Amino acid sequence: MFSGRCTCDVARREGGCRKVATEVVHPKSHCDPVQRGQNAFINVTGWSCKDLSTCNTKFKGRQGVLEAGSGSSGSTFKGLVEVLDGLPLLKIFVGENVKEMTMPSSDNRDHMYEILAGHGWTADIQLLEASEYGANVRRPRAWVIAYNSERLGIDVAAAQHMVAQTFSLIKRLKIPPLGLNRFLLKADDKRVVAAEQAAGTKAKAMVAAGSKGVVGGWSSQLAKLLQDNGMRWAECRPSQEVLDSVFFKCLTVREQMALGYGFATVKNATAIDLSQSIGRLYSSDDDILPCITPGCHMMLVNMKPAMRPLLGSEALMLHGASLEWIDSHQHEGESFDEAFLMDLAGNSFVGQGFAAWVCVCVCGGGGEW
Repeated sequence: MFSGRCTCDVARREGGCRKVATEVVHPKSHCDPVQRGQNAFINVTGWSCKDLSTCNTKFKGRQGVLEAGSGSSGSTFKGLVEVLDGLPLLKIFVGENVKEMTMPSSDNRDHMYEILAGHGWTADIQLLEASEYGANVRRPRAWVIAYNSERLGIDVAAAQHMVAQTFSLIKRLKIPPLGLNRFLLKADDKRVVAAEQAAGTKAKAMVAAGSKGVVGGWSSQLAKLLQDNGMRWAECRPSQEVLDSVFFKCLTVREQMALGYGFATVKNATAIDLSQSIGRLYSSDDDILPCITPGCHMMLVNMKPAMRPLLGSEALMLHGASLEWIDSHQHEGESFDEAFLMDLAGNSFVGQGFAAWVCVCVCGGGGEW
């Protein structure tokens, strides 16, 4: 994802909408992966997880998605297989998707094995957690390792042995997280200052419009939720510093409720994700942030003096990018805003471990990729 050849323009242009941050495998007039990758030896790809992810609450039936070949997940997987077929020198495929793909009961998992095997690939898929490989963010993801035995000139049994050895080596590479503060911007950074100014402007506009937050009028829905869980408002009322923060004042009522519920359920919270429904709230009480998703609204609640949101730039750094990389990727003279960078992070690999390490594993430390 961050190899220096990342095509952010593909993510940005897909569907003609900046809000879509998805690297696609469908051949496009401006980006044909088969044409561009004729000399590729290794393919590291994540196909769409939209119809497979539990974050997509509108999608109820996840079985049969890949076999149908329709929808975002089915169509991109079908396009991916076409790309694998169209790259004659390709010998190794590394794929990424959501936890659903590792479930033994998943027919999507079975279909993936069947299709890859039918196209000459010997594969295995395992669930790997990014926070166990140096990342300060939780991101459990299904990772596929596949070898094309015919192109490698080996039999299937040898390919199966190589897959097993690769996963064995990957598991030996586990290291503790590197430390959250290494990825957070200082209070005087231009990005943080700009975010605070924008929040202040929005908060003033909300006050002028007569908007009332959680302090002005408690929600009966959350009151019942608190009661059902044996909690009281006093237990989840944010500190006065938080209540005075411009970032709190410009939250919606639902986000303020989620924040309060997060304080009640996670003592000494580090971060609370306000973008999820309260029933599936993600919080953190350690140095590791909850999983970052597209459209994520993660609030860092242990910052001084009060709290502030995790910025898209920081989310990308948590996934392995650098500020220099972010600043250097301009598109037609226009820089990406923080909301787009957050969406890009929500769709990206976690760079601290996988893409680079997998390539090192399969190349034996040599080769150019």
